[in-house]
Amino acid sequence: MITFYVIIISLGALGAICAVLIATVLHLSRKLAKQSYQLQHGLQNLRYEMNTKLYPLEKSFYTQIHGSEEIVYDGRAFVDANDFTGNGALAWDYVAHRFAGGKGEGSHEIKDNVITVSRSNTAGRYELYLKHFVFDGVNCSTVPASTSQDIRRFRLTCEVKKQNASHSLRFVFKGEDSKEVLDEKDYVVFNPDWEKVELHFWVSAKEASIFRIDDLCVLEAPSAVQIRNLVLMEKK
Repeated sequence: MITFYVIIISLGALGAICAVLIATVLHLSRKLAKQSYQLQHGLQNLRYEMNTKLYPLEKSFYTQIHGSEEIVYDGRAFVDANDFTGNGALAWDYVAHRFAGGKGEGSHEIKDNVITVSRSNTAGRYELYLKHFVFDGVNCSTVPASTSQDIRRFRLTCEVKKQNASHSLRFVFKGEDSKEVLDEKDYVVFNPDWEKVELHFWVSAKEASIFRIDDLCVLEAPSAVQIRNLVLMEKK
């Protein structure tokens, strides 16, 4: 009988030890996840700071190029619900050089010509794909390849603001077949009021490309970022 009670007590002690170990592991996991997020957020802000120093130079170079601009997407007067599709995705870990972490959770809504990306978590990213362009009078779902030029030059303007927390937006041109990033620009939205954005892109015309806006490095959730008056122009 004494042996039986000893076994029961031993099992109880073992269970308590296991509970403490599990709690410790969970605590460390949450701590590491938080540190990893803070590192990624810090790297994203550093990337943004480095890029913004180049943006004025890119604008100066773009304006010196002779040619006229043609609007290939205009979201100032009307934004159709079918102009954009969206989905959650994993974020790229610049430290590990791979996709990592949890998948971004959220949704987007278009109301009164304002695009709102709402996030329910801080992990991953939310991808917003622009699916309507007009090139030479033809409606397209992607940026078409061109045999008459090697590089397409684009200027993007819009207004953005945050709701509840800062968000990082990444504007990306990506090869439809190669899946390679052809050009991308980052913009961190700190302002709760509308602020103007102007970005310039140089995109290979050798293959068709997609254009998307990534919402990533969300500081808090739930929160949202809003975009309006999005215009994409090509300098011919």
